[in-house]
Amino acid sequence: MFELSIEEVVAESNLELFTRVDGFKIELFQRGSSTALRFTDDQGQEIASFPWWDDVDQDLRRWTVENIPLGNVLQPHTDFDQGWGILIWRQADRMYIAECDGEKLFHSLRWVVAEEYTNAWTDALAQARRTPEPTA
Repeated sequence: MFELSIEEVVAESNLELFTRVDGFKIELFQRGSSTALRFTDDQGQEIASFPWWDDVDQDLRRWTVENIPLGNVLQPHTDFDQGWGILIWRQADRMYIAECDGEKLFHSLRWVVAEEYTNAWTDALAQARRTPEPTA
């Protein structure tokens, strides 16, 4: 666990705290009666999740690559909700992903090659479009 502010996490001086993700994937899975999303590695280990995002497949059907969570050092993508948060940003050819409990206690600091990140999102968007739409 790392107690850091958002600015400290994104600071170039702290990037050595991040570990590389081999085989980055985005997995859609059933959570109760809803579809959820998580980031995994080549061993199927969860590296980050979105615990408050339900019915992901319905949202992703409308997305294009332009909608995927990106950011940069000056303005990382942020999502905070009910004691959970994630920061995502690109720096050079890497995407950095930091997941936290609250806004300061980071428990997962990872990076993935930017092309692998984009490819995983492209695959997730395609999978969501193949998922049957719910019936009313």
